[in-house]
Amino acid sequence: MTTCCQRLFGRLTQTASWGLAALQTLTFREGFEKLDEAKQRSLRNLPGKVYYGVSTDAALALRLAGVPRTAAEPLADALGVDSDGSITELRAQLRTGGERPWREALGNLGPTYRTVWSIMEAEDG
Repeated sequence: MTTCCQRLFGRLTQTASWGLAALQTLTFREGFEKLDEAKQRSLRNLPGKVYYGVSTDAALALRLAGVPRTAAEPLADALGVDSDGSITELRAQLRTGGERPWREALGNLGPTYRTVWSIMEAEDG
């Protein structure tokens, strides 16, 4: 069952995000430039949101910074992440912010999530 789910969702995620990107390329010819910048960015980020399993641009930025999927959305809210910022700056904010924002976003599991993130990012815990 595990192998089936891994293959199904692994392929589904990649295929869906690739397909959305391809459809965007074909359909964003007319009218797209009339949308405000925030809408354009949100639409451009849709394939990435599908691939990384999040629903907001801020959570996508955290996923790109290595934050686990289940922690990305609550942590984005707790930190007030600006999706316009650079990933390097976001990683620095995560590195220097300590456990407090992680705990605020994720309760008692916050420090554990931060430790996992630190290990995966090869940072000091």
